[in-house]
Amino acid sequence: MHVHSETIQPDASAFSAVVEVRGVTYIANYVAGRLNVGLAPYKRAPRRPRWAIEHVRQWAANRVAELPAEWHAAHNAMYAQAA
Repeated sequence: MHVHSETIQPDASAFSAVVEVRGVTYIANYVAGRLNVGLAPYKRAPRRPRWAIEHVRQWAANRVAELPAEWHAAHNAMYAQAA
C-alpha cells in the first residue's frame, strides 16, 4: 500500500487520503463523523481484489482514530451545528 497524499484540515472539517493498493487508487474521506472509502475516478475501472477496499477502510479508520482528541472535539462541534 502506498499513500499518495494525506490531508488533515487544520479547522477540523475533514480528513482525506489518496491510497494505492496494487496499482489501484482509492480515496478515503472522513467528514461529518462518517468515513467513506471508494475507488478513484477512472475512465475504465481496473480489476481489483475484493479485500483491497476493506484494507484501505481499516487503515483510514486507524488514521482517524489516531488524530488528537482536540481535533475530534472541534470536528464534532462543527458538524453538530450543521445538523
